[in-house]
Amino acid sequence: MDVDAIVAEHAARVAALDPLLPEQAAPRESGRIAHGGAVGAASYQESPESTAMRTWFPARRHRLDVRVAGPDPVDDLGRVLDRWLAGLAPVTPGDLDCAAEVELPSRDTAALPALIRRGFVPVSVTAVRRAGRPAAVPGPGVRACTPDDLAAMVALNMEVVEYDAQFGKITPRADTREALTNSLRHGLSAPTTLSWLAERDGAAVGLATVQLPPSAEWVQGCTSVSPVGYLETMSVAEAVRGSGIGGALVGHALAALDAAAPLSVLHHALPNPRSTPFWYRHGYRPLWTMWSRRPAIA
Repeated sequence: MDVDAIVAEHAARVAALDPLLPEQAAPRESGRIAHGGAVGAASYQESPESTAMRTWFPARRHRLDVRVAGPDPVDDLGRVLDRWLAGLAPVTPGDLDCAAEVELPSRDTAALPALIRRGFVPVSVTAVRRAGRPAAVPGPGVRACTPDDLAAMVALNMEVVEYDAQFGKITPRADTREALTNSLRHGLSAPTTLSWLAERDGAAVGLATVQLPPSAEWVQGCTSVSPVGYLETMSVAEAVRGSGIGGALVGHALAALDAAAPLSVLHHALPNPRSTPFWYRHGYRPLWTMWSRRPAIA
């Protein structure tokens, strides 16, 4: 099959599987690897030491953008993966801050054995929710954040970072707290970023933050629907998890998102036993899944 035929078949298949996916264009020509009914484009990204994104991703990321078609997707993708992995550079065996990553539409499962057999695991999901789905009712003890709440907001965000670090994608850094402080301070002054704090007995125990259009434009490319909102942060202090605070917070967040956009998006760690059932109970479902091998080369 030629590249155009692979892309056309792949695009038709995933469009039938999930209408919320964006149009599936051909992978870029630079770094292309092809075999049979699979084609991928390899890329490499290295985050500078001062970049806040180093908390949310490995410092060194090898990525493969793939399209899969034909009668034997597992074998074809497997051969493309083998050629890609064999040629990774720069890479140091055993480097835990270097990952090989493949992001696939969550419902496109035909070729997943090729990834599993090569040690890739699903680490995170881009999840979506249509406005108007049944949602939690905004609960009591929740108020809009003010600049005076910045320290509490940072502390609650750090709980998310430290907990999610167990699941293989987030990496706490020496400057993570500073990066979160700067990001949250900026959000408090942005008119289309909204934050709510949950309090119990005078203590801050939960936080939710959303980006409304146009602040959420950076995530627009993941879906065919426009505009989108983004649920940026959701944190409940460990001591009070399971007490209904999360539902009270998310009620406020979803009401704001639903009023501003037909679709909202969030990212969560797929292996997280708390966030995965919570978000899907509130109407979200997987759109894209990130498969990762970290270290890229053992």
